[in-house]
Order: sequence, then C-alpha cells, then structure tokens
Amino acid sequence: MLLATHAAYYHPENLVLVVAGDVDPDVVLARATERLVSAARGAVHHRAAVPEPLAPASAEVRLPLSVSRPHVLLGWKDLPPGSTGAPLVRHEVETEIVLEALFGDGGAVEAGLYREGLVDESLEASSEAGHDFAFSVVSAEVDDVEAYRTRLLEAIDAVARKGLVAADVERCRRRAWGGWLRAFNSPERTASLHLGMTLKDARPEDALAALEGTTLARANARLRELVARPRAWSILLPRGA
Repeated sequence: MLLATHAAYYHPENLVLVVAGDVDPDVVLARATERLVSAARGAVHHRAAVPEPLAPASAEVRLPLSVSRPHVLLGWKDLPPGSTGAPLVRHEVETEIVLEALFGDGGAVEAGLYREGLVDESLEASSEAGHDFAFSVVSAEVDDVEAYRTRLLEAIDAVARKGLVAADVERCRRRAWGGWLRAFNSPERTASLHLGMTLKDARPEDALAALEGTTLARANARLRELVARPRAWSILLPRGA
C-alpha cells in the first residue's frame, strides 16, 4: 500500500518547483523536464473532506511538563475561509494584522498587560488557516496564571467593544509591507514565498492586494468575528506545581 501510494502521489505531476536567483529560466525548465520525466502516470491527490465540529474538543486542558514557568495559550476556533486562492490569503492577512495590532509590541492588549507586569517579551500570537480550517492562538509565559487570564480576556473584550484605531491598523499594515519587501532580499525567502502561495492556489499579488484592501472597518470586523468564536485554554504547568 505504501509503495502504491508513493508511486501515485510522490510523482513529478504533483511537484511544485520554485527557483529564485540569477538563473536562465529556459535552462532550468529544460533540465527539470529532463530529470523529472516519468514513464508512469501519477495521480492527482485529493484529500477527503473531514467534518470539522464548530466547537473545540474541550474548553480547557492542563498539563504538567518540564517547564520553569506556566505557559498559557488561548485559542480561538475560527470559521474556515471555505476557499483557497485570494479569499484564503485575504483571511490570513487580515487576521495577522488584527493579531499584531492586539498582541504585537505596543499593541492594544500587549501594552497594558506589559505595564502591569503580567506579561513579558514571551507574549506572541499566530494564526493558521486552510480552506476547511482556521484557528488563532495567543500564548505567554506568566507567573500568575489566573490574574493573566482574567486581565487578558478583559483587555480583549474592551478592545473588541471599542474597536481598533486607524493608526494601529496602518502601523501593522506598514510592518507587514516591510516584511514582504525584506523577503525579496533573499532568493531563498523569495522562493519559499512563491511556493507557499502556489500551494494555496494563490499568487504573491493576492497578499499585496489584501494588504492594500485592509481598511479600519475590515480589521475591526475581522477582530469582532474572531473574538466571538469558541475558545479554549491550554495551560502547561511546571511539574509538581
């Protein structure tokens, strides 16, 4: 079964080849065609759809691990975009801007918690999405778990009610633009960027268009949609605590 699967799907027809640098495209394509030719025909891989419940499996999980400080993660089970291509990229870009505006350095949530001494530089947030799944996570190493959890939710809810301000959204957009521009200084990062977009049925231009189109209204709509989603806690505690 393993050999049959490998022969069908690990096949040149399912390959994405990305090359960046001072190269001759015609030479690269000619050599790739020569080396990757295969007499056997492969099969297009179609992953079977898996029904995904709307709610998390549990509201909270606590685990003792070999950590020096408690590590607290708050996750939102987001609504999936339902599509690849430009809609998926737009979902990713808008979510990343919202998370940066909330939890990045000087963010609407981070700044207050940092001043209160509840978080340090370990606070960070990230998101993942595909056409049929999406989630976002904010995590931090903290000393007082319950105080942090209480203030985190209070701060998030306060920002969601009031809304982000235009200056914060613009700052995060410009930071994202800077990240994209820096990527093109490196052939490896440029190739990785193109590969990631290709696997989403998208192009780099889709991400740039999403950045251009992220208005204050869209960012606040994405914020309120996200924080209203079902959430779950994962808390890693030092062994013996």
